[in-house]
Amino acid sequence: MEREFQDSLLPNGIHLHTYVTDRFKTVLCKLYIHQPLGPKASATALLPFVLGRGCRTYPTLRDIARRLEELYGAIFSADVVKIGERQLIELGLSVPEEKVLGVSGLLGEAVQTLAEVVCHPLLEGEGFNQEYFRQERELLLRKIDGLINDKPRYAMLRLFQEMCPKEPFGIHKYGSREEIEGLTAASLFAHYQEIRQGQCDLFVVGNVSPSQVEEAVQGAFADGWRSREFPPVSEGTPQGGVISPLLCNIYLDAFDQKRMALGIRIVRYADDILILARHPRQAERYRDIAVRILEEDLKLVVNRQKTHITNVYRGVPILGFVIYPKHVSIHPKRKGSDSAAHPA
Repeated sequence: MEREFQDSLLPNGIHLHTYVTDRFKTVLCKLYIHQPLGPKASATALLPFVLGRGCRTYPTLRDIARRLEELYGAIFSADVVKIGERQLIELGLSVPEEKVLGVSGLLGEAVQTLAEVVCHPLLEGEGFNQEYFRQERELLLRKIDGLINDKPRYAMLRLFQEMCPKEPFGIHKYGSREEIEGLTAASLFAHYQEIRQGQCDLFVVGNVSPSQVEEAVQGAFADGWRSREFPPVSEGTPQGGVISPLLCNIYLDAFDQKRMALGIRIVRYADDILILARHPRQAERYRDIAVRILEEDLKLVVNRQKTHITNVYRGVPILGFVIYPKHVSIHPKRKGSDSAAHPA
């Protein structure tokens, strides 16, 4: 039994990732369409909800519900997620495992249904169905207006907006009310045609045959998708990738073990490290030890310009905040100033 994803790039441009496991009685198919966060974030956010309302084969929610019943109670989902400076359209379909039901061909039908929703939307004139567009736009506006009711999440949203006013990371996954109000059914369809040139990943998890999955996906999306790769990188992982913090923690575990053996206390989030010391001389010694472990043992490069010794009375900057004895403030983020440095 396979215990890792089998990855392949299909001729139709879809990046297929299959994970074979018998731990579940269902098979999950999740399609992700990549887009960089930017001025069209609101259009990207609205798309999955409009696509999920109906397509040429299943033009209404009732038709989609009947189709899901035919697939033995399959579950369809549509959402948008934000990872770093990327925005991902997420469309998913979960169906029972064929062996549990004693049937065959169910996976192929499920993938075909997902392809119908993604590749053959219900159109009206030169844009999406006007009624579906209007209703989903109104719902998205309500979601944006309702963000303020979730105080912790709204506080984080405002924090990111203040910290990154001119950066994509400061954009919410739903975009802004002004952008949504400026959309039309025609402009949204034009954006849909643009994202059809973006990267597309399909994840399939369950007790399946990888060759069967590849054949089903290639057949369902035979004339419905072409992909443009993101610029290739020669090393590392994509910035904002969900796996980057995990890989960082795994690699820096050796650093954590060595400093614990030496009795050095730290606060670390991924590669942001705050070393705790009682006085400046001890701080200098701990810093030199940490640099030696990181550079000599782990072959990493410490950013000397962002490494300095401070105290809580002057403020300890880390992770976009500045810690003082009795309060914490947002980092002023003055480019090039000493306060922009953070402990390493």
